[in-house]
Formats: sequence, structure tokens, C-alpha cells
Amino acid sequence: IVYLSSKAFIVDNTLGPVLDEKPDNIVCLDFKNGDVFEKINDFEMILQTECSQNLASGFAEYKLTLAPQETKSISYKIPLKKQTLLKSSKKSIPLKDQESLITRIKTIQSIKYKTEKDNCTQKFHHYLNDFGSISIPDEQTQKNLTNSIYLTLNCLGKNRFIKKGLDHDFLPLRDLYFIIKSMHIMNNPHILETITMTLSAFKNNLDAPVYSSEMMDQFGIYIIIIYELFLVTNDKSLLEFHFLSIKKACKKLINTQIKTKYGLLLKGPLCDGSNLIDSYLWTNYWGLAGLKKAVIISKVLGIFDWMETTNQAINKWESAIESLIEKKSGVTPFIPISENRELDSSLIYSLVSTYPLSLIPGSDPKIKETLSLIEKYHTSNTLFFSSVGKAGFPLHQNHVLAQIYLENKDPKCFSILNWLNLTCQNGGTWPEVIHPLSKSGSYGDGNSILANADYILLIKNMLISEKNNSLILLSFIPKEWLVEKKPIKVNNIQTKFGKVSLSVTLISDTLKIIFTHTFTRFP
Repeated sequence: IVYLSSKAFIVDNTLGPVLDEKPDNIVCLDFKNGDVFEKINDFEMILQTECSQNLASGFAEYKLTLAPQETKSISYKIPLKKQTLLKSSKKSIPLKDQESLITRIKTIQSIKYKTEKDNCTQKFHHYLNDFGSISIPDEQTQKNLTNSIYLTLNCLGKNRFIKKGLDHDFLPLRDLYFIIKSMHIMNNPHILETITMTLSAFKNNLDAPVYSSEMMDQFGIYIIIIYELFLVTNDKSLLEFHFLSIKKACKKLINTQIKTKYGLLLKGPLCDGSNLIDSYLWTNYWGLAGLKKAVIISKVLGIFDWMETTNQAINKWESAIESLIEKKSGVTPFIPISENRELDSSLIYSLVSTYPLSLIPGSDPKIKETLSLIEKYHTSNTLFFSSVGKAGFPLHQNHVLAQIYLENKDPKCFSILNWLNLTCQNGGTWPEVIHPLSKSGSYGDGNSILANADYILLIKNMLISEKNNSLILLSFIPKEWLVEKKPIKVNNIQTKFGKVSLSVTLISDTLKIIFTHTFTRFP
């Protein structure tokens, strides 16, 4: 680690954090002298270090005295583009490269957050002019919703979705399902093109080693995404293009099942960070839902030659799941985690059967008992707390809980929404998991695009939701949203029935509701 007078760090021979303000102290230490944060008051102005164990650390310190109500902003940037500055054979950076580095640092320092945000907002307004919008007279909710739409759009690549962050990883299909679902409402050609390209990339890699028996949920998710995209676009050619791959995915799902004492079930790890191999109902529900959607796709295309075999597999699969539930439950049935795990905090993953898959309604006694167990053992002030793997308050699982409370018209949904609004970071994002004490991230992505997509879906489903062949308006909304003569507006939102618009205005003690639609098929 080397600190430069131009207010930037060189870390592992690449440009690291670039500071906007000059610090009062810089300390860089190798590992044998201890972690730098244990030495805050011990050293001053140690501007460089090298550690043979690759465990060097450093800090920039600012010393401030603030009067009451006075504020001071300190900012820095982390370059995403990594460029090696010094070839191993050389002792110092050539003069030409030094000048280039200083210019780059000054350019980065000249970038202002508000200016960049305004530029991005203008760019996204151009996108948003052509498709749906939601307006709510609750300032914090509206701000978080708008930011969530912008940030979700920001993960659109040229031909696939990417996770905008320090690593630029491609997003896994299980996250993409919710991101794509949140984007269905926008119905923009560029978004649909990116979704199509992403699915094509998956289609072309069905036999890749990454999609092993431990990733079987992905095949079910792939089929479900295609089916739900078809409902939005009504484009039968999409189904035709993917049909052979859908059949292949179904075959993999069926042939990868392992015989258990309950019947044939998929086995693998759960994405809870535990890395334990088991017959998780979470994975099996995704696979089962995928097979069911594949049968519907076959009917749409008029291809019936393989449906009998698939239906038989579905019946056997459902029987195995029911057998597992029956034998794992006590007097009151609930949905356990897996064959060998019952009641730890990963129990929440079994609720995928209700949200988003709608295989079991939220009012079903099994779901209510599962919710009751989660609330009894794994919640604090209505919030779900994970004690396995991803320790803390995980955003996605709390969104799942909120969606099921929404379906059951349980006010706990609003408690979770209030918590989401309180914990949203200044940039309009949430970490993947929130630490109970620091209220900052404790696991995973610091800026979780999945959390933004989940937020869009939660707000949208409060106003307009789809259940089987029904379209539900104003399912369940907070009373704070009803403000005299300040309307709630839903404009041109895409549903599987077509585009819909809704306006709700409180005038004295009366609600004025205007609903318009361009249905392609009637609910």
C-alpha cells in the first residue's frame, strides 16, 4: 500500500481509493505490526508498507470539530477499472505513466455525486417516458421506489444483466427471476431484448458443468421465466424458440431426482450459506413449478407427445413432497426445510411454495403454521432474522415474508415496509443482509439489486397484483398513503392481462377510483 500526495492510494500495484479531501493522518502497516484499525492513536504519517503475507492495511484519518447542527461531508471513490501500474521488472513508474496516473486521479476527484445522479436520472427519465410508472403521496416510499427502478435498470448490460459493483459479476438466474419480474411492468423494448438475450445464453449452456445436480433449481426458474415472459408479451415464437431446451431442462429435473424414503426428490445445497447437502423443499418447489409451467407451454404449442410422462413425474413429485411434510410435521402440518432439517432459520426458504410460486395459497393451514413457527423462533419485532450462514436481517427473505403478509392482509406487511424505508441507504440501495446493531451490511452485496427489485414488486403488488386468472386492485395499502386530494397513481403498468392504469384520490370521506385498461385477455 502506498499513499500518494495527490490524495490516492496504490494498492497491490493498482489505483485504489481516491480521496476528495486531504486527510489529517495516513497510516499503512504490514501484518506483523497488527491490524491498522487497532493502531488508530499510535502512529502518524506512515505513507507506505509492504507485507509478505499480503495482509497489509491502511487508513486515512480526518479530525473534525463540529458546532451544533453543523455538517461536513467527506467523500472518496473506488475505481472499478483495474490497471497494473508497474511492470514487475521496473522499480518505479515511468514519468509518462506518472502523468497519466495523476490525470486519472484528478478526473476521478472531479466527479460529483449529485451531478452524476442528475445525469443518470435524466437518462432514465428518457427510458421511463415510454412505459409504466407509480406515484405515491408518501415521500420516503416514492423516493425509494424511484431509486429502486433506476438502480434495477442500471443492471441492464448490452446483452445480459450484470451486477454493477466492484466485481461486475453476472447475476444468478434465481436473482434474475425477481429482477425480470420487477421489469415486466416496464415493458420497454431494450429491457425485453436484454431478458431474451439472457435466456438465450442460459439456453445455450444447459449442459455446462456449472448447472450440476447442485443447481437444479435454475432449470425450474428458467422455464418459469420463459412462461411468465410469454404471458406479458403474448409472443408464441418465444416458446417455440426455447421449447427443445425446456424439454431438456425437464428431463434434467426428472432424471436428477434421487430416491429417498419419501419418494423421488432433488438433492443439493441451499443458498443459505450453510453448504449442507439435503433434499430441500425450496429446490424441489422450484423444480416442480417449472415442470407444471412446461406442461402449460406444451398445451399452448399443441405438442402433447411427452405430456403424459411429465404429468406422471409431477404427480410422483407432489406425492413425495406431501409424504415428507406429513412425516416431519406434528399434530399441525407445516412445511419443513428438508429431509434432515426442520426448524432452523432456513425454514423461511420453504415459503417459496407461496411466494413467488403460488403452489400453495397463503391462507393454507400448512403455510400459516410455517409462518407461526418462523415468527415464534426466528423474528424480532416482526423482522425475520437468519442465524444460519447469512447472519442478520436478510432483505430478500424479509420481502418474502412481507409478500405473504400482503396476500393474507396482515398489517405486519406494513411493519416490514416501514423498516425497509428506515434502513434504505443514501444511494437508494440496501445491503443483502443488515446487521442488527450497526444497521449496515453484514453479508453479501453492499448494494443489492435484488433488494431493489423486491421493493418494486412489493409496492406494485400492494396496488395491483395478479393471482391465477384474477387481477386484484388495491389489495392492501397503508392508510398513510391516502392523503386528501393527493392521488395514488399507477400509469400504464404491464400485467399478464395487458396494460392497466389506476388513480385513487381521497376527497373528504370518499375514495374516487379511476381504472382504465388495454387488456389483451380479460381476467
